[in-house]
Amino acid sequence: LKQNNNSGERGVVLRQGRPCCLSSMERGHASYKLNGSTAGGGGGMGWLEGLRRAQESGFVGLTLAAAGAALVAAGMVWGIYRWVTAHPYVLCICLGLVGILTSLAMRPGGLLVCLPQDVQDFVLHRTLFDLIYDDSAMQNFFRRWGRMLLLCLGNFGPGDVRVITAGLDPAFVDSVLRRTFIYYLPAWLRACLLPSNLGVAGTGTWPADSPEARVQAAATAGFGSVGLPSDLGGPQLTPQRITVLLKEKAEVREKLIVEPDIVPAVSAVLGLRPILFAIGESVLRNAWSAFTVSSIWWCASTLVLGLPWSRNVLLQGFARLPWKEAHSVATRGTSSEALIARGTRIAAVLGLMSVGGAVAAAMFSRRLAQLREAGPPAASSELDGSAAAVAAPAGPCSEEEPDLGQEGLRRKVADLEAQLQHQGRDHQFAETKAVAELRQRLAASEARGRALAAELAAQQGATTQAAATTSAPTSAAPSESTVDTPRQSGRGSGEGLRRRTVDVIEAAAAEGVH
Repeated sequence: LKQNNNSGERGVVLRQGRPCCLSSMERGHASYKLNGSTAGGGGGMGWLEGLRRAQESGFVGLTLAAAGAALVAAGMVWGIYRWVTAHPYVLCICLGLVGILTSLAMRPGGLLVCLPQDVQDFVLHRTLFDLIYDDSAMQNFFRRWGRMLLLCLGNFGPGDVRVITAGLDPAFVDSVLRRTFIYYLPAWLRACLLPSNLGVAGTGTWPADSPEARVQAAATAGFGSVGLPSDLGGPQLTPQRITVLLKEKAEVREKLIVEPDIVPAVSAVLGLRPILFAIGESVLRNAWSAFTVSSIWWCASTLVLGLPWSRNVLLQGFARLPWKEAHSVATRGTSSEALIARGTRIAAVLGLMSVGGAVAAAMFSRRLAQLREAGPPAASSELDGSAAAVAAPAGPCSEEEPDLGQEGLRRKVADLEAQLQHQGRDHQFAETKAVAELRQRLAASEARGRALAAELAAQQGATTQAAATTSAPTSAAPSESTVDTPRQSGRGSGEGLRRRTVDVIEAAAAEGVH
């Protein structure tokens, strides 16, 4: 082949002369390229070459494939057989399902008419674009329940209720507001849960205080004074009844809320009140400064535009500017006067508004300062509550106190006991102090009485001695007048001193008793 490269025909003859040799050489070369071994099948791949040579000599591969498929099928049949024999009920279920599906497939009217109307509309009228574009169901849901949420926001009157519920299905509104959860259950389940109408031993009634009578009365009465929905025998739902229902539900909710408000606790922990006051003061201070500067600016502008000489100076200044627009405004004549008058009015209005804003900012700032000095309102309410508890007479609990709960009553009793102990200590201290003062005054009165008694005794001794010395022992027949005069004078002075002493002692005794 190398010697005859230039002769294509000879090369072809030589190729055709040795076809088998060329084929084996090419196969060996290809095997060397793919397997990295020589044409003789080295490198551990000889068994593959042997199988391929066997396939060239007969139908060995087809026979092996048929045998493998037969074994797999036999194994599957064997496994299914063992599973069915272990669970024979599955065969009945499968045969039943096949029968049902066959019956449905043989139905002349088709299967779609057996499905709900919504499913029929979805399958027959909807497209993939409708899934993206049509959001009517979502809008209807939000509009319907959004109106119900509006009823929860406040205490509305009949007119507001009529506006909120306008256009809604009355049956839907009635069901949402008055239908209790027991009537959403199936009839058979509701009959199992509620007491029978037969009553005790078929009498048709239950005892008045029995749980059965209470449950039966609650089921037939509904909520509050509006009762059950109209389809269950209740009255027609009107805006007036809706208003009454909302008020009753609000009262029940307020009674059930027994825990204190969390806002003061959060404010105390996070320190929001000082931060809010600081922010408010800063904002009001800056607003007052801005309004003050703005009012000064606009008032000055009003004066400048309102006075003739200042207006002329302003126009001359505009005329000297290099801008064409300013020169045209300055030289416009009467039109410039109208424009300046309009600017004057605008400046005056803005000045008044700025002055009003500055006054409002000052007032709000003063009010904020007063609130900051007053302290949190929760503290004052607690002080008012404690003062009312102290001022209230100790007696049996009122009818509203059980609404506070056991924990609230326990705290209130503890506070009252602490206040009573404190008041008892104060009264005991005041009583001890008063007794000590009384004893001191009694001792002073006794000392004063002893001093007066000693003074009285000394005066009586002096009077007796004076009477003895003044009498004349040498006179044989003293006259009655000379003898009786000293006795009468001494008796008079002693009697007056005695009465004075008695009066002083009685006064001291009365003062001590008081």
